[in-house]
Amino acid sequence: MTSSRSNPGRWVAACVVALVTVLTTVRAAGAAPLILAEDGSARASILTPAEPSPIETYAAGQLARYLGKMSGTTLEVVAEKAGASAPARPVIAIVRTSLARGLKMQGPQPKRTSLEAFRMVRRGDALIICGNQAGVACDNGTLWGAYALLEMQGVGRYLSDELGLVVPRKAVIAVDELDVTDAPALEMRGGDDTAAGYLARRMKDGVAPELMGFGRQASARRMEFFHAFQYIATNQVRQEHPEWFENTRNSPHGPQPGPSPHIGYGLADNGICLVRPEIRKLFIDFFRERFRANPTLWAASIAPDDYVLGDRCPCPGCQRLLDIGGAPSFPDARGAPRSASDLLVSFVNAVAEGLAEEFPDRKLITLAYLDYLDPPKRTRVHRNVIIMPAPLSTRNELSPALDDMVAGWRRMGAQKVYWYGYILTRPPIPHLMGEWYRNHRRRGVDGVYLEFSPVPVMNAISGWLYGKLGWNPQADVGGLIDEYCLGLFGPEAGPILRRFFLAAWEVNPPLYDEIPALFAAAERMAGDPASAIARRVRFFKLSWELYHSSLALDAALKAADVPGAHRIVKAGIGAAENLKAEFPWAIRSDVWLHNTAHMEYSVTVLPALERLRSAPVTQPNPEAPAPGPARCLTNNADVAESDRVNGGVTVSFDQPAGGLDGAKLFDGLTDGPANNLSPGAFPVWHITLDMGKPVQIDRVEICTGRTRARWDIVPIYIEVQLSDDGKDFQIVQRIQPRTLRGFVASRSLYRSARYVRLRLGSLNMWHAVSEVRVWGR
Repeated sequence: MTSSRSNPGRWVAACVVALVTVLTTVRAAGAAPLILAEDGSARASILTPAEPSPIETYAAGQLARYLGKMSGTTLEVVAEKAGASAPARPVIAIVRTSLARGLKMQGPQPKRTSLEAFRMVRRGDALIICGNQAGVACDNGTLWGAYALLEMQGVGRYLSDELGLVVPRKAVIAVDELDVTDAPALEMRGGDDTAAGYLARRMKDGVAPELMGFGRQASARRMEFFHAFQYIATNQVRQEHPEWFENTRNSPHGPQPGPSPHIGYGLADNGICLVRPEIRKLFIDFFRERFRANPTLWAASIAPDDYVLGDRCPCPGCQRLLDIGGAPSFPDARGAPRSASDLLVSFVNAVAEGLAEEFPDRKLITLAYLDYLDPPKRTRVHRNVIIMPAPLSTRNELSPALDDMVAGWRRMGAQKVYWYGYILTRPPIPHLMGEWYRNHRRRGVDGVYLEFSPVPVMNAISGWLYGKLGWNPQADVGGLIDEYCLGLFGPEAGPILRRFFLAAWEVNPPLYDEIPALFAAAERMAGDPASAIARRVRFFKLSWELYHSSLALDAALKAADVPGAHRIVKAGIGAAENLKAEFPWAIRSDVWLHNTAHMEYSVTVLPALERLRSAPVTQPNPEAPAPGPARCLTNNADVAESDRVNGGVTVSFDQPAGGLDGAKLFDGLTDGPANNLSPGAFPVWHITLDMGKPVQIDRVEICTGRTRARWDIVPIYIEVQLSDDGKDFQIVQRIQPRTLRGFVASRSLYRSARYVRLRLGSLNMWHAVSEVRVWGR
């Protein structure tokens, strides 16, 4: 959808300034402008090579489309004829025409040599747009140059839908004298393919896709990065060659695969021996055939599946490499005692070397993740292996520990390092994103991929900034936000939406109370509800209402206001339904909210919680306190030795939490996901402690996790139940509703029992417990 403005003014200037700050530009003073269109008439045509590539054709079409919308006319696209003389009228020449013959990139060495560089130069009545003809990604640069010209003229794409397309109307489209060379700072910016690759993959029924919304998020060469082991050591391979997997097992550390795990995580049985020759040959053969069948695939993924890698095989070779790794430095290891990086790199190196003779220039990409995030201690990285750190649990991406980690991989031979970052449940954090990208450049990272949350208000500006900062990490974020708001919402409503971003995410504490009035003012400024600007304002308003309902729900539950929680959930679902009805491109039905309840799921859980809250708990008559002080009968390691007793307590879980290590409840460690136990995607679960003999229970303390990671969402209520025989349990206290992280304690119970059972329930599909203490005599 287009938007008309007679005077784009300030926001066009912002676009031009933002672009010029990162360009290498030479301008000649005093030359007359080159007029491309004037007063509804085309003054120029678009010239392509005689046999244009698909991207050259596409770039010419994009220029014709948008310049035509701006001017109200049609700029003809013509192919150059062999031996033809110079054009008789002004032209925009695309790449490999005779006008661009011998055209080289200019400016600093990184821009001159970038595979995706472009040069845009005016020579007389010709404006030449040309990718780096010395590189394999000339097509990328050509398309980026075409988009740069459109951005300089005020065209913007601020959302993934046509609603975010802004095309100003202009009586005159002109270009001054200029000579511009530009190139991206990062060679991989969220995309796993080239512009030509995306064009081919997304073409439907001969209709070209819209690539402008990518924000130039592509790669100089086609690559892939995903959890790949499951597609190579498949169930079929395991059935045909059981001897290859003899004695292997799933890692005993961290989350375990269920009976039907999601394909993105791995197989139910993912045990593997990474030193076994047959397994290494299996992988070599797989990638050899993959590279032969996909000649444009430059880098293939060899990343393990989404579970802890260490201790899947007890053989001496695997164990020796694990012993080299030493203790992991990051909580990502999920409790694994040894780093698996030397084990993984040794394996990936062997596969890379097995491919090197036939494919000397092809690469393998592996994640550095979970218990293989640390750099290896002794095993150097093969020249054809790209390392992609994915620090899932270290939420501060500016941590010096991550700087050291990247430097360590470099020291161990990694020639290229890509970054896999997580925004996930985070709100828009524009200036922090800017700091991340500047720090990535300081680290020497070659590419960045960010995983986003599906919440639309969080994705909109973050995704746009993602493209801008991947191209130029040094860009002024404040100026970019101004450009976004003024470009998308215009000079009247734009400053109000700029204040919305300020109130919601750029001040501490946030000014949430001011936001409804800001949206009301923006709606008045936007005018006609059917106008593009009004619909954009409504999209952001509904997105905010959905997002903010999660925060309000959290507050209501902390205050034990279940009726209020009902109202909030109803409003949140209403916002989600309106978004799905009015902006179906922006929301999925299974949308998750920021660190709180899944709204649609809450509809079924809240009534149960309300019934729990209203159900009476019969308080048993307390016994007289037994002689002596109460001591910690669960022997928790963080309790002074004089205050605890080792009574041989055993722990059992109900079925959702099978395979968990109950000893973690008593180890005294509470920080980070590696020290938490979770049932996974189950709203209610039970933990039963067998004290070994009848004891008098004084009180029970439970720590519901101290970190803010997605899987550390805490229980909403906790029931304490006691039993003499392990079968007939009596509820003695219900702690509810709460979302506060840290320790909670029951009142003094003074009741004899052998078994203590905790029933933990949550509105969230993920919640965790770090520590349980039972005090008694």
